[in-house]
Amino acid sequence: MHRNCIVLVTALLGLGMVLPRSSCFSLHLLRPVSQTVPSSSCTERAPQIWRRGIFVLSPLSSPLLPTFPLSKSGSSMVTMVADMQLGKESTAREVLEHFDTDLRGRTAVVTGGSTGLGLETCKALASRGCRVVLCALEQGQGEEAARRNIIGEDGIVGYDAITTPDIVVREVNLADFASIENFATSVLEEEERVDLLVLNAGVCGAQGETKQGLEMQMGVNHVGHALLCRRLLPRMRKTENHVTTRVIAVSSMGHRFGIVDPRDLQCTYTKFFGWGSYLHSKLANVLFIKALHANLKAAGASNVVACSLSPGIVATGIWAATPSLLRPALPFLCDRDVSRGAATTVWCCVSPTCGEFDTAGGAYCANCAISEPSAAARDASLQGALWEATTRCIEE
Repeated sequence: MHRNCIVLVTALLGLGMVLPRSSCFSLHLLRPVSQTVPSSSCTERAPQIWRRGIFVLSPLSSPLLPTFPLSKSGSSMVTMVADMQLGKESTAREVLEHFDTDLRGRTAVVTGGSTGLGLETCKALASRGCRVVLCALEQGQGEEAARRNIIGEDGIVGYDAITTPDIVVREVNLADFASIENFATSVLEEEERVDLLVLNAGVCGAQGETKQGLEMQMGVNHVGHALLCRRLLPRMRKTENHVTTRVIAVSSMGHRFGIVDPRDLQCTYTKFFGWGSYLHSKLANVLFIKALHANLKAAGASNVVACSLSPGIVATGIWAATPSLLRPALPFLCDRDVSRGAATTVWCCVSPTCGEFDTAGGAYCANCAISEPSAAARDASLQGALWEATTRCIEE
């Protein structure tokens, strides 16, 4: 328990979430302090920056927005490609309205669709006419979520109602290869197309192993999704008229604190401390998407765009395993609600920018924009090694 708390506190400190919302300062984890802080409106307002070890205390327009590590050029890893009217405060509904999205005739598969960000994503896509395959750990739970939020008398909660939302609930356990295989088979038999594959489901702080003996966080968040993607990818590559399809993995800004050793998908050193393994699995998500893009590019499959994203720090069930000592702090740590947390996922689904293979292929997104992940996530050799290790794990 104590070690688990230490892992979580360390991550939260690095994410810049430890100060109250009223503060005009935020803590940031930096590379060696010899690097230069770039000139910006923030630094111009307060040119002095206090440095203590590896932390910098600097003024921000948003007290909970973390400053990411500096690149070698000294420029901050901020938004690279953005839709200027959208950002951290945008909701999923506002993203749809911004692009005047019409998803009729498209099909989306969303894992973890019965709660939190996954449910909000399902609601958003269904509100624009998309056929949605809502994946749930338990069939009954998924059907209840759909009835209450999508196909009930009140229509799609939080969105403009459409006459007949097209949604189907399917059970899948990402901790069991057999369940994933069965689910994929049913999708391929029942769905003529898969335009959007949203790898959203995740576990955090869970103890134990998957049915195949993998550490739970790495097994569900990374390997299970990798297997599902592998099974559905051939269908996604065969869309008519070369229509672009998208694979979207929900990662986390916490990936910056993850460590991936392709030789140890069991997370031997953190397997009993779920928060550490969670961070590792989130780095694996980003690495996997980049490796997937490289493989798609090598195969000439330019009609499939793969990207990963950070939804922000959102108040969802993912925090259920938070040590009781830290739970009172959660309302102060989360920087957005579910409707805003799902905005970047929906942006990745509908933004024209994310439909461009050369621009968005393998990209990492945050706050409705293409951003830059950690240095480890950009390591091509690590991407390739994880891809190979994951493939062996799936095929064994």
